[in-house]
Amino acid sequence: KTTIAKKQEIFPENQILTVAKVSKSQPLKTDPATNAIRVIPFADNNLSFEYAAPFFQFPEDTRFSFYLEGMEQSWSQWTTDTKTQYTNIPAGDYSFKVKAKNIFGEISRIGTYEFAIYPPWYQTFWAYLGFSFLFLVFLYIIIRLNSYRLVNQKRRLEQIVTERTAEVVEQKV
Repeated sequence: KTTIAKKQEIFPENQILTVAKVSKSQPLKTDPATNAIRVIPFADNNLSFEYAAPFFQFPEDTRFSFYLEGMEQSWSQWTTDTKTQYTNIPAGDYSFKVKAKNIFGEISRIGTYEFAIYPPWYQTFWAYLGFSFLFLVFLYIIIRLNSYRLVNQKRRLEQIVTERTAEVVEQKV
């Protein structure tokens, strides 16, 4: 599995570790020193996030709340789960946010993991341009075939008119 990791402060002296996993065998290269947005191909739009807060007094009672900005409307309920999974995330820019609450009710700073999911190839500018070009070529071919059919029909009708005119002329003579 591919993993992407970024550390963010969650408690004043502590940090939260957020790991996003996608379904490819090669890790996505990122620089943890920068806050660059990771770009994920559309084929890898199923992500799971794992997070932890290094609070060591009753760590099993540490609760987390998360929010995927760009997809969800509000924060989740507080839970002890340390893993969240999202499937079929549409193309776009997202920011996964997580916060923790310890047994004393202290709420941490928000840990953020920003990423973008590319659209599938058939929803890109170049695909739309190609589809438009193919449509115009198809339209051109249809118009040319119809013109060819009409020219042939005109020739056939002219031949019929010529034959019938010749018959009428013969009958009069």
